Amino acid sequence: MIAKNDLRTLVKNRLKDTKVLLENRRYSTAKYMAGYSIEIALKLKICYIFKFKHGYPENDIEFAAYKTSPISSALFKTTVNKIQQLKNHDLSRLLKYSGEEYTITTSFVREWNDVLSWDPINRYSTRIVRKREAVRFITNCNTILANLNY
Repeated sequence: MIAKNDLRTLVKNRLKDTKVLLENRRYSTAKYMAGYSIEIALKLKICYIFKFKHGYPENDIEFAAYKTSPISSALFKTTVNKIQQLKNHDLSRLLKYSGEEYTITTSFVREWNDVLSWDPINRYSTRIVRKREAVRFITNCNTILANLNY
């Protein structure tokens, strides 16, 4: 279980990492860390939507405990039935479960489309990321984060 406070701290820390990496001209990794801040913030938002009292479930046992909880069970019957639906890096899917899909995809189309270019597999990329691209991406991530209400 990842505690909600830990998720909040992780978002802040990934944003700090992003800033340090950007200042040190590590643009590719700065962009990568900014993307992770979005993923973590979405998972935190999901905790509130699904009433995950203790935090974000990391395995089937933790998920099953929430699934049988009287508070959360109704949501699971109509929305999520396997932890794999929540335990992933798919920003579109996480946004859907966060309850913010309509707001983000209608009010921040350009920003969200840029953020969607993030993928954890980018950690293996040798593609050069220029400062301008990294700054744009990080700015768009910050816009999304400011409007997620996490």
